Amino acid sequence: MGRPLLITICWFLSITIANAQTLFTYGNDSVSVATFLQAYNKNNTAENKSSKALQDYLNLYIASRLKIKEAKARGYDTLPQLVSDLDNLRTQVMPNYLNDAPSVNRLVAEAFARSQKDIHIAHIFVSFTDKSGKEDSAAAWKEINEAYHKLKSKVSFAEVARQYS
Repeated sequence: MGRPLLITICWFLSITIANAQTLFTYGNDSVSVATFLQAYNKNNTAENKSSKALQDYLNLYIASRLKIKEAKARGYDTLPQLVSDLDNLRTQVMPNYLNDAPSVNRLVAEAFARSQKDIHIAHIFVSFTDKSGKEDSAAAWKEINEAYHKLKSKVSFAEVARQYS
């Protein structure tokens, strides 16, 4: 059980880390690669997505993030005229974002594909604390290995779960 579990955890972490990788930071804020690529793919509809186009968009994206941060720091986001202009812009632009058919269709297709799979998961819980409340990882590891060997020797999962969980 130790090796397959370790491989599964490593695989999950590598996917999570790859998706959460930071592209750039500015002040206390950061932008992940996934966030940037989502904005790039949504706003750059050209068929030819060259590396120069990507670099140009990155430069504009960084500049816009910096300008927004500076405007907020100066309090421009609270000026009455700018608040009114922003509200007007939202009323003009928001319907386009709410009615983004390709994105909605992609999400619906993804949800449908996921709904076609029945995933049944069961686990055996082994606590690292003993009855007195002290942590004992060696004893827990021993129990985990015992449970694993019983499962390998074809003892039913329900029976092993009852005994060790």
